[in-house]
Amino acid sequence: GINVNITCTATGKPRPVINWLRNNATLRSISDRGDIITNRTMGDCGISDPASQCVSSSTLEILNSVASDSGVYTCVATNEAGSDKMSTPLYIIVAPGVTVKSNHIVVTSPNTSFLQCVVTAKPQASIKWTKNRVTLKVDSNTRYSINTSFIQNCSLSSTNVCVTSSTLEILNSVASDSGVYTCVATNEAGSDAA
Repeated sequence: GINVNITCTATGKPRPVINWLRNNATLRSISDRGDIITNRTMGDCGISDPASQCVSSSTLEILNSVASDSGVYTCVATNEAGSDKMSTPLYIIVAPGVTVKSNHIVVTSPNTSFLQCVVTAKPQASIKWTKNRVTLKVDSNTRYSINTSFIQNCSLSSTNVCVTSSTLEILNSVASDSGVYTCVATNEAGSDAA
């Protein structure tokens, strides 16, 4: 994944202290995964100008982000006068990963063959099958049928990835069905094929 930075700036007198929450749970300054919180202070906080405000800034850096980093991040600024907070949702998208369940056609009944792939992605990937790099047409005039089932659904705001199974069924298989079949998955984060 990529590194993600979220910055929060607060003003107040006395100087505000900034803490971070993820889905209402407090984040430590350095997590086990290596996420980093960097705090900075700005302004003289009334030393040379009694009317000036104190400024605090904090940046949360999420290193090598993954789908489970999705959530609502909240910056909480607190001083003796009170507290204020601001939240922002973070949605991590994941490019598809394709795994072929079998690298050869499996015949389960006379003249019917099956190929299956499993796709992980976030958001849900669109799946197509190709034969010798040409997209297979699936309609009432072809012998191809594609069945898709969702093993694990997901939403953009969830912390898990979508898992989808796709099965290509070739009816009345014949020798001319020989070739290289590929399961191709695509979403806004990228594509993969196997």
